[in-house]
Amino acid sequence: MTPELPQSPNPAPAPAKPCPYCREAIPAEAKKCRHCGEMLEKSAPPKIETALKKGAMYIGLFTTFLGLFYTLREGYFFVVERQEQRATIESYKTAAAQFEQLDNLDYAVETLGQALALKPNDLDLQRQYFLLRARSLLREVEDWPMTADNEEVRTNITALTLDGFRLLQFSQSKAERAGVLITLGRLLRQDINWKDETRLAALFEEAYRLAPGDAEIAFRYGQWLLSEDGQAEKGGELLRQATQLQPENALYWSVLGQYLLEKKAYREALPALRTAITLLPKQKEIQRIRAANSAGGALVSLLRQADAEQDITGADFLGMNIEERKVLLEEALALGASNRELNFLAARFYYKTGDYQRAISALKASLLNEDLDYRGSYSSDVPKLELYAAILEDSGNDPETLGKLRTMLERHEEDQLYDEIKEIGYEGRRKYKVGLKTHAGASEEGLLVARAYEGYPFAKAGVREGDRITEFAHREVKTLRDVWLLLLEFAPGAELPFKVKRGEEVLDLTLVVE
Repeated sequence: MTPELPQSPNPAPAPAKPCPYCREAIPAEAKKCRHCGEMLEKSAPPKIETALKKGAMYIGLFTTFLGLFYTLREGYFFVVERQEQRATIESYKTAAAQFEQLDNLDYAVETLGQALALKPNDLDLQRQYFLLRARSLLREVEDWPMTADNEEVRTNITALTLDGFRLLQFSQSKAERAGVLITLGRLLRQDINWKDETRLAALFEEAYRLAPGDAEIAFRYGQWLLSEDGQAEKGGELLRQATQLQPENALYWSVLGQYLLEKKAYREALPALRTAITLLPKQKEIQRIRAANSAGGALVSLLRQADAEQDITGADFLGMNIEERKVLLEEALALGASNRELNFLAARFYYKTGDYQRAISALKASLLNEDLDYRGSYSSDVPKLELYAAILEDSGNDPETLGKLRTMLERHEEDQLYDEIKEIGYEGRRKYKVGLKTHAGASEEGLLVARAYEGYPFAKAGVREGDRITEFAHREVKTLRDVWLLLLEFAPGAELPFKVKRGEEVLDLTLVVE
């Protein structure tokens, strides 16, 4: 009996072979790959199937890669496009701000509109666009109120008002909301169809409550209160507050000064108006420039009004000494050099202070007609001519001119006593001859004739000095004007009957129209 051989503790591993599909090692006798699950049939073409599967796998991977690539590409271009859009919007906003600084609001509105077109849902842009459009419109309407009647302006006011109320529905900071509110209040003041004064007041009040430290809001609120019954004092305080918050704004000082001038608070109004005038070179906005210029006219008015009440040559004038009055007068003359009444005021002041040369220069600028040989008469010039004569008498200068002045004053005095017409007629039409001088003033007894000029119709008709013309062309006449108005109704050659009272006798005469 053959003895058993002892078994090896580590039996030899079974022969292995690679799977034709996944290339993993499997037993040689295996029918199915335990790794990829494929059947190991000798009839199958494993290489072709493997190639097909690998191809499908690679195609899938490639497709996935392409999809990821294009997704990333689109995302990249989207980000780039958004960045470019933001950059474009910022460039428009910057340009709009520059146009606004140049006070070219039309260009600023157009440029900001381009930015809003790129981002129409941006609330901040919508608000800025609304405020800019309203500002552009209001500065014209507020300075020239008659433009509010323009149909296009009314349409724009309505559109802006609706847009403003829409913006109030969104969440905003206090300052932003206050800006919209005050602008709506200003718009509704110009809207001829808006009748709700309570709502209008609420807009101004809420705006000031939200931003009491904003100079523009304080000014606009105060300006509105000036027009409300019993609110002028509060309005004046708000104007003062605005000038303190923004002392470089000529508009605020000008409106405050003119408010005080209207109150006849001359001493308070004067520094406010002077400040506005001084600030003119620093102003860039057209509304502020207009206000500074308006302050110049108000200063001239202040001087004239104060003179009428206190007399610039009197003992007390606005609490000023003579030298301060002189400085003020020269400021006013620089602003209103062509103002005749201001020049007459200056002439009186210079005469009082003994500066005869400047007094005469100012007087000449105040006269309607400097021609002292002029045969007409200007009643408004009489006080000026009297002052002119007084200056020449006191100075002892130019006796020839003094003689002419006395002649003119005598002639004026005579003109006050008589009415005289030699010829009458409208420019470009036939002139009618009259040739009559009568005592001035209307009389129930008729016209008292001072002279009937030889060669003229009334003298030819037989009228003499001392006659009273009681009726002309069948109508009662009381003044010389009554006569010539009737005369113009008839053609040359017409014969007009008229009655004359000579002493106790009444004469029927006939005038032939020439």
